[in-house]
Amino acid sequence: NKDWGSDDKDAPSAVIGDALILPVPFFEAEDRRIRDKQEVAIKGILPGTRIYYTLDGTSPDRQSTPYLHPLSLEQTTTLKAIGYHEGFGYSFPVTAGFVKMDLDKSVQLTYPYHPNYHGGGPEALIDGVRGSANWRLGGWHGYQNSDFEAVVDLGREQRVKYLGAGFIQDIRSWIWMPVDVAFFVSTDGETFKHAGSVVHGVASDDYSLVQKDVGIRLDATARYIKVRAGNFGTIPDWHLGAGGQAFIFVDEIVIE
Repeated sequence: NKDWGSDDKDAPSAVIGDALILPVPFFEAEDRRIRDKQEVAIKGILPGTRIYYTLDGTSPDRQSTPYLHPLSLEQTTTLKAIGYHEGFGYSFPVTAGFVKMDLDKSVQLTYPYHPNYHGGGPEALIDGVRGSANWRLGGWHGYQNSDFEAVVDLGREQRVKYLGAGFIQDIRSWIWMPVDVAFFVSTDGETFKHAGSVVHGVASDDYSLVQKDVGIRLDATARYIKVRAGNFGTIPDWHLGAGGQAFIFVDEIVIE
C-alpha cells in the first residue's frame, strides 16, 4: 500500500513546548581585522527580537544601546550583543572581537608556510588576531621541513620593550613546539643583533594540547624584528608518526 504513511501529516515530528530559549543574535562582517573601517551587522533569527549591544566589553541588557543599523568600527573593539523577545525573555549574550591593524607594519617570511596551514597569508602573523586552541579552524601558520623565520618592519624606529611569538603543540597531529626561539633587532634591516633566546619548557612527549607564548623583555630601539624558531625535525621512534617530519605552528609575532 503505497498510500500508507506517505502523507505529510504522517511524518513524525518533535516539539519543545516548555523551557523555550531565544536564539542568540549573530554578527555579520567581512573580517575581524579593521584596516580603515569595518562595518558590522547584528541580526536575530526569531522575528520580533530586539537586540542590544555594548562596545566596552560589558554585558548588555535592555538598558544598553539598542541595535538599529550596522555599526562602523574604527578601533579595536569587543562587541557584545543580546536579544530580547517579549515571549521568550533574554537570549544568551554573544561576543565578537575586532582588532585595529597597524598598517605601518609589514612582514617578510624566509621559508614558505605549508599550503594547508596559511592562516590567511603572512599578514596573519602581525594582525593582532590570535589563533584558537582548535588550530583546525585556521589562523595558524604551519611549517614542515623547515624552521620558521620572519622579519617584521615596524615602519620606523621605535622603542621595543617586549618580543614574543605564539606557538602550539599537539603531537598527536605531528605539531611540536620549536626546539628554540630567538629574537633579533635591527635599525637598517641588514645587520641584526641577537636580543635573546627562549626555552619554552614544554616536554616533547607531552600529548596534551599546549598553547603558549614565548618571549623576552628588553630595552632597545629598532625598526626591524627577526624571529627564528627551530623545527623539531624528524619524529622519534616512540611516536606513531615515527620517521615523518614535525610541524611548527605559529600564530602571532607580539611586539610591544
